[in-house]
Amino acid sequence: MDKLNDVTNSYKKNSTFYILSLFFQEHIHEIPYITMDEVAIRTFVSKSQISKYVRYLDYKTYIDFKDACLEYLESLERRRHDFKVYDNMKDNILNFTNTMIYFLNSLTNSLDYNRLELLIKQLTSANTIYVFAQGDARYLCHQIQTELQVINKNVIICDVDFNHSYDINDNDLLLVFSIDGNTFKYNKRVVKRIEETNGTKWLISCQSNIRFKGKQLHVPIQYEKFNAYFFKYVIDLLILNLKQTY
Repeated sequence: MDKLNDVTNSYKKNSTFYILSLFFQEHIHEIPYITMDEVAIRTFVSKSQISKYVRYLDYKTYIDFKDACLEYLESLERRRHDFKVYDNMKDNILNFTNTMIYFLNSLTNSLDYNRLELLIKQLTSANTIYVFAQGDARYLCHQIQTELQVINKNVIICDVDFNHSYDINDNDLLLVFSIDGNTFKYNKRVVKRIEETNGTKWLISCQSNIRFKGKQLHVPIQYEKFNAYFFKYVIDLLILNLKQTY
């Protein structure tokens, strides 16, 4: 969805890419189940242009693009909470809050604070901090950039496909966010580009079994539907403690 938004925000409304992006956004629930022929008929865009478009989005084929749409829809379903629903708002909010508190206590007791302190130390000494994320975590890149401006840390947000050539040297740090590890599951070419860069590399994720050529900070969460909430909480802790070093 980040990629589709990038196109609709930057292309003219009468362009082929804009038309396709808008169609895919409005029919995202259908895309995993319809053929390229049907897309061509419904958008009045040729199949060759559709193939060109999905390659522009960094997918090899339309099938790869369909798989990415399906993964996105599955991620939306994973974020739905299956708590007991009460008849009034107050009880619903109290139930949600009590559950959050329980799992938050578990998280804070299980977090690797030595790892967190090492990351903060290396962020402090880095000349430039590069941040990369896709999907739900991408807005956290902007939070990091905004928050660290007040302590004069230079933060650069990498493009969503890591296609640009970044001048990352040994004194810089690349911070990668992947809440559920989906970048490493579905975007192997992006991961390869990241791992081929210079500088110190850190991955923060709720998944502990990711193969990554760099250091990792695991966000230990017992209930995966809370991943996005508590992932942000750990990023907030990181920012708070980093700012206190200045």
